[in-house]
Amino acid sequence: MSSTRAYRTTAGLLMSMAIFLLAGPASGQIDVSKVKQQTVLKVPPGTVLPVLAIVLEVQIQDDEFGVKWGSEYRETDPLPLRLRWRRGAGIEDPSTAEWQVTNASDPTTILARGQAEVPQPGGLSVFDVDFRPIVGGSTQRPLTYYVRLAVQKDVRFGGTPPPPKTSAPVKVVFVSSGPPTIFTFEGLNPELAASMPIGVRLQDLWSIGDTDIEPYLFVAVVYADGTTIVPELDAASGQIRFTSSHVRIAKAPGTHGNVLEGGSMGWDETVPIPTATGLYETTIRPIGLEMANQFGRPESEKRMLREFTDVGVVVIGMEEDAVPSTETANELYDAFIGALQFELDSLVQSIAMDAGNPQAPDLDPAIAEIKNRLRPRLKDLAIAETIAELEGYLGIPGAPLMASFGAVNADDFIGAAHVTVSYQDLLDAGEAGIPFKLVVTDNPDEVVEYQIQGRIYVR
Repeated sequence: MSSTRAYRTTAGLLMSMAIFLLAGPASGQIDVSKVKQQTVLKVPPGTVLPVLAIVLEVQIQDDEFGVKWGSEYRETDPLPLRLRWRRGAGIEDPSTAEWQVTNASDPTTILARGQAEVPQPGGLSVFDVDFRPIVGGSTQRPLTYYVRLAVQKDVRFGGTPPPPKTSAPVKVVFVSSGPPTIFTFEGLNPELAASMPIGVRLQDLWSIGDTDIEPYLFVAVVYADGTTIVPELDAASGQIRFTSSHVRIAKAPGTHGNVLEGGSMGWDETVPIPTATGLYETTIRPIGLEMANQFGRPESEKRMLREFTDVGVVVIGMEEDAVPSTETANELYDAFIGALQFELDSLVQSIAMDAGNPQAPDLDPAIAEIKNRLRPRLKDLAIAETIAELEGYLGIPGAPLMASFGAVNADDFIGAAHVTVSYQDLLDAGEAGIPFKLVVTDNPDEVVEYQIQGRIYVR
């Protein structure tokens, strides 16, 4: 590995994790080299980029199926609710945090407030809000409230405090008609769920630009489909929501040596990618198809649902050097996947759109909104101004992890690329599947490049 490339730290890697976009339909051979500027994110040193300072969530489930968090809570009876917030970049010490409850009719009036603990950078703090005294004896339904978190930097020995940093609000709604109707795969016609077994195969890697290369890959395969994204129709509000939904993300089992175990490759050489790193198999379903069948929606609408259901693959190319250790590289990879999961789930769960006629709900706008929100947001995922902010946002405590990627002879970030196809694309492609080529390119001043051949197919 050329020592001139040692300046590429994992900051570039963190930023490039965000370039995976749930893009429009793809078909046939996909050559990502033709759209390099869309698939490779290059940020000059010193560039100021956005970062999330406060992420607030409410606990929406705690049962035998696990604990789930989201941005909206709906129930019939007011009870103490559990919330949590993650401290990202931009929160200075010392600071104090206050939760505040307002209602929909007058968001400027604070109905209740209380203190929340301020965690370490990147950490989580949990607190409870009891809505029983807030609602009191009111029988009005629905009742809508908002909870936000305000973090204020302490100013000691005089001085004017800066404006507080506030979170996006969490919505709390108390209804009279019971919990929302969730359309599941069980029922009178379970075969209408239209499950489709698929596979993603990264087949081989070709490299040019250097000799004695030890490549490894960070892979994230995102399934935004009806297996875990299930629309909920609430009769009280007439809205379609996804409060219990989440995306699925598959990853490789490790980092160092996941392309060549204990070896290296030369100039203009092609090597096969092991199945442990390059093969991902699952079953996908169109988002909302169960509800569409339940209400007898037309075939044209069902086709749209299939087009809104996506499988995306993002590959980040790395080159192994002296540091960091494999354990450290694995820890960072896990942190990336966790941050990506957290961000995408929050986006999906915050969607609430008018269904129109509740006897014949219009599903397309709500399900299309999933893509509309994920595309721009993923560009900004895990991007910060400094390494410290990145480790804070990702919840990786302490400086040694990130510092090891910035050391002399550290692993090099080569580049990143992605491909996205829809359920309908795969249905149209048939047994042949959809081949793709991902061009993972180096800094433009260098010549190192990986090309990864692969295919997404129906099994």
